[in-house]
Amino acid sequence: MTLFARFFEKLSLSDHEAYRKQRQQQQQQQQDFDQRTTPSHPLFTINELLEHIFSFLDDATLTRIIILVSRQWLQVARPRVRRDVYWDHRWRTNNLKETLGLLPGAGRFHCCCPDTAVDDENRQMVLTALRTHDQLYEQGLKLRRGNLKQNQKKGLRMFFTPLRELEIQVSYALQQRQDNSVNTLPLPSTLTVLQMQLSNYHGQPIDLGRILVACPQLEVLQLRVFDYTSVDGSKIAQDRQLLLQSFVLTGVQFNQTSLEALLAVTPNLTELKLINIYEDHPAYDIPRLVTRLATSTLVFKSFHFSIRENVMSVDQIRDKMITVCPVATEWSLRCHDIIPQILQELEQLPNVITSLELPRHYSYHLESCVTNASVRDNPAILHGFLCTSPHLVHLKNVKLNALQFEGMDLHHRSSFGGLDHWIKYRYVNSTNNADAIVPGVWACRGLKTLYLNLHGHGEFGLLHPVHSRIVFGYIAAVCPNLEDLQLTVSKECRRRGASNQQVYFTDFCMRLEGGFCLLSRLKFLTTFRVDAYSISRNSGCWPVDMTWITAEGNRPEQRERRREAVKLWDDKLDVERRVEKERLTTGARYACILSIENGDYNRSQDGDENEEEGGLAGKLKNLGLLSEVKKAIEEMDQDGYHCFPVLDRVSLSWALPQRPTDAIAYLFPNGRPR
Repeated sequence: MTLFARFFEKLSLSDHEAYRKQRQQQQQQQQDFDQRTTPSHPLFTINELLEHIFSFLDDATLTRIIILVSRQWLQVARPRVRRDVYWDHRWRTNNLKETLGLLPGAGRFHCCCPDTAVDDENRQMVLTALRTHDQLYEQGLKLRRGNLKQNQKKGLRMFFTPLRELEIQVSYALQQRQDNSVNTLPLPSTLTVLQMQLSNYHGQPIDLGRILVACPQLEVLQLRVFDYTSVDGSKIAQDRQLLLQSFVLTGVQFNQTSLEALLAVTPNLTELKLINIYEDHPAYDIPRLVTRLATSTLVFKSFHFSIRENVMSVDQIRDKMITVCPVATEWSLRCHDIIPQILQELEQLPNVITSLELPRHYSYHLESCVTNASVRDNPAILHGFLCTSPHLVHLKNVKLNALQFEGMDLHHRSSFGGLDHWIKYRYVNSTNNADAIVPGVWACRGLKTLYLNLHGHGEFGLLHPVHSRIVFGYIAAVCPNLEDLQLTVSKECRRRGASNQQVYFTDFCMRLEGGFCLLSRLKFLTTFRVDAYSISRNSGCWPVDMTWITAEGNRPEQRERRREAVKLWDDKLDVERRVEKERLTTGARYACILSIENGDYNRSQDGDENEEEGGLAGKLKNLGLLSEVKKAIEEMDQDGYHCFPVLDRVSLSWALPQRPTDAIAYLFPNGRPR
């Protein structure tokens, strides 16, 4: 054997030995990892049991925890993990072509399309992608069944699913072309959830039969229209049973005959909502509808029926909420339905309410709780209900059903606005207003979903930083388990038709002193939306006020900027301490609080009756104070502290939510306010 051959053999053997040792080391590491992560109890290794358990878990838990436990858990949970794709033409930085490239294999698609007058090219790209989705999905599936080593698509194959959910917002403004009908909107056949929001649509009636035929696996269908249109249900096939479980129509015309035809072929229907339906011809026979639903085999978990511009009687409200669905855990009421008699009767039912939805009324002249006498007392009624409903988990008080922030002002600190000018003024206890809402502590501490539209109708409105501090601080302390939060304000609301017309302007202060950072104490928040005029109007909001919601906000330079901003508060903090001392001397240590004995208000986590050491009372003691905001900023500037550790989506307007970093870039494209 030549010297070269002996050298090559030695080199090959040494390489092989090194590779073998490296492989053994990797296998040992994998075994150690599996031993550490695999649950020790044998029950957690049974696939059938795991599938049943995983069916109750939300997407965030599946993607952030479950699939990381072990290979077995990953394989069992894989069919439940779906990729989300978002696109909104209102975003500043978005590349539609790149986004649509991610659509094949995604499980959900959230899209807001522009109308043709704005950007017809992008609109057509979205429609084409939906039209060809089934074909592209099949091609991609075949590709990923091929040589994984060559294509390097193992990760994509593992989470490559058909499009199951489509949420699309479409505007049809100024369209004079053949595709101006909803009936030409491409719908992938694999859909199980379809949510459509239409505006400026005046085309042909929406063909419900066509949607149900195009999407035979559909389980959830929700259609919301902002302008008059009708839904044609006359072509619903009666020769097959549908899988539909949820059917929601808002702001459309849908006759009773079509509804009854749909009910005949939907044995699995558990959610039925017809919100602000246009009066039909012939009109709805409500007693006949109630009788039909009450005697059917359908068991509703949620039901709503309301006719546009029609205020239902107490008996009608009682029938639709109690007779139709006596065992429902979800209530859906319009603002006109929020009356003491109805809430009292519903509270006496054997079931417990876990979800309360308050959809907006169609008419804009019913904008606020002070607009007309029929709904003026609703905020106080709703606030009192929240203070006595410990089982509530989801509250959606959408848009025009306003809740007054004065109910959160437990210590009457609303007058602490304008601390720069307090040198001239003294504290005034303004608690003698007979119409003022009584502050109270909500009993629903387990809230996970909270959508609020807030107004301020007292002496000070909802304008100053202290008012925002009260709102943000109250929510962070009373609802620590929130996962989905939406806060909005209306531009104004006024008492129309009165000789002494009053106008109330409302807004959040989104600067640091407004206390928005108090929400950083919500550790389970995954999605939030804040729609405030102070953001869109460029009223002094700077990056230092908002960047803390992103990972970049924890960098040393960002911390230093926040500390510099806080240093400017020294004079305000001195004035605040003096005013707070005056407040206590007036006898206004605590306001008259609803249900102050409810839950753990005066009890710490250790069970001690000491508000100074813990419990809800301790967390609310400094509600509204600027010093509490300073404390929150000091907390977030500590090493190892992470604001919103599981936050996934943020919207600082009414656009679709984005990643936190993208939302801040949208708000401050050049590091400066818009």
